[in-house]
Amino acid sequence: GGLWSLPECPEAGDPAACARALGVVTDAGRALEPRYHAFTHFELRMLPVRLRYLDDAPAAREEGQPLRWYRPGSEPAPALAAPIQRLLAEASRDEGG
Repeated sequence: GGLWSLPECPEAGDPAACARALGVVTDAGRALEPRYHAFTHFELRMLPVRLRYLDDAPAAREEGQPLRWYRPGSEPAPALAAPIQRLLAEASRDEGG
């Protein structure tokens, strides 16, 4: 509760189409290695896809719930779940930053 996460898309969905539904235009994306994280009563399987947005300022909204975008390094980091922290750290290293 209260932790931030990344946008999600159904496994059979198109990540670029899911991004468009949030008001973000992206490239087709690149699949990353699957990630697994064990919790007390279940295991989380993540199939991350790296998308690059093509607009300057995404205006994200989900029906009935406002969304907020975070740009790493632009402000203090929000509270993130451990598997999301690791995924973002790996993505940052992959970008050379």
